[in-house]
Amino acid sequence: MGTPTADEEERMRKAVDDVRNSKFPNITAAARKHCVNYDVLRGRLSGRLPNSSRGGKNKKLNDDEEATLVLYYKRLILYRENPGRKEIEAAANSILRAAGKKKVSKLWLSR
Repeated sequence: MGTPTADEEERMRKAVDDVRNSKFPNITAAARKHCVNYDVLRGRLSGRLPNSSRGGKNKKLNDDEEATLVLYYKRLILYRENPGRKEIEAAANSILRAAGKKKVSKLWLSR
């Protein structure tokens, strides 16, 4: 299932409101009426947030740290150095170590 559109999210919100206001006898009826997935509706009623509000899961570096890494990479290229995967990983780990964070995994660069 892909990212829901604004229309789908609006229908989901209305379905949640209708179930909470007892406009339908059960979740199935609300899901059918509003044309939304039953399991997703049940999850929302249980407190599950939409995927779009959860944020990135594989984001080890924040935006400033990533910009620093990109700048470092561009400078290496400017000096005719071609950094490999190990050099990029080492630079990222150096930035994270300075910030007091855990280092990146071996598969981090391929994500």
